[in-house]
Amino acid sequence: MKLFTPLLIFSCIYFGGCSVSKKSSDFRVDEANLKSGTVLYIPKKTRDGLQTEMELYFKIDTINYFVQFSESVIRPDELKKYIDQTILIEGIIKTGLLQPTAATTLSSNQYPEKIRSGEYITIDKILEKKKVLE
Repeated sequence: MKLFTPLLIFSCIYFGGCSVSKKSSDFRVDEANLKSGTVLYIPKKTRDGLQTEMELYFKIDTINYFVQFSESVIRPDELKKYIDQTILIEGIIKTGLLQPTAATTLSSNQYPEKIRSGEYITIDKILEKKKVLE
């Protein structure tokens, strides 16, 4: 019994300490993925000019990055709350197709729209100001 008590106390301290360090690592943010910019809601550009359909962009310095929601964690309605505001996000800038192309048939008279590709951004998290200050 005398040997069991110290072993039990040691086990509780050891396993309790491990769980605390795991929780603290969940709150770490990779600083390379932190980006500050302005949320823009602008008309879609096509070969026919500007359309009434609107798209969300994230402007960093002077570059407007298309927000790729199919690869992002956040949804468009979450980002729309911050239109024309400068915010801090956790995200990644990538290069590739901006949107999947629409399928056309051989018998249709429609021409496929030009494939849009280039740099875009994926947003994993919008950071609140109080989290940034801590």
